[in-house]
Amino acid sequence: MKKGFSLLSLITMFLMIILLAACAPEREEEAVTTDTNDGEADQPEELTIWANDREEQLEAIEKIANDYTEQTGINVKVETKPMMDQLQELSLAGPEGNGPDLFFQPHDQIGNIVAQGLADPLTLSDDELSNYASSSIDAVTYEFEGETDIYGIPAVIETYGIFYNKEIVPEAPETIRIRSL
Repeated sequence: MKKGFSLLSLITMFLMIILLAACAPEREEEAVTTDTNDGEADQPEELTIWANDREEQLEAIEKIANDYTEQTGINVKVETKPMMDQLQELSLAGPEGNGPDLFFQPHDQIGNIVAQGLADPLTLSDDELSNYASSSIDAVTYEFEGETDIYGIPAVIETYGIFYNKEIVPEAPETIRIRSL
């Protein structure tokens, strides 16, 4: 079960990396310009991800980043930042153009992130949206200045409660031992 969960997490994070690339702050372009536009969109030379400093998450993100680099030729730099420190650092680095292209934050921070101008809305196709439960997309959707937009890609789902069957467990236990997945 743990390997299946890890694979699902890896796939979700890979999709997140691809779809959140548009959230990067605009960076200053160098004065060198060329007229070799062959109809293809410009691609960055490098993307930066601020990843949580938890070892298992970092391993997964680094693998996804390496796979993405192999597939696209775009280098992905993974920097570790504790999740709780990311928003404060982003609020300082982002407006200066020194923030990451991708970062991870809980959905309940979207309002703060959007109000500070630290993320741009995403445009997802119906096919991309079909990969997620509508409730998870609702969690990363925010209305700001009269516009309702999606600002993130769901990466994980957390549960903050336990439900139990009173026919099987008539009284709630004082303690509970939970096995890891």
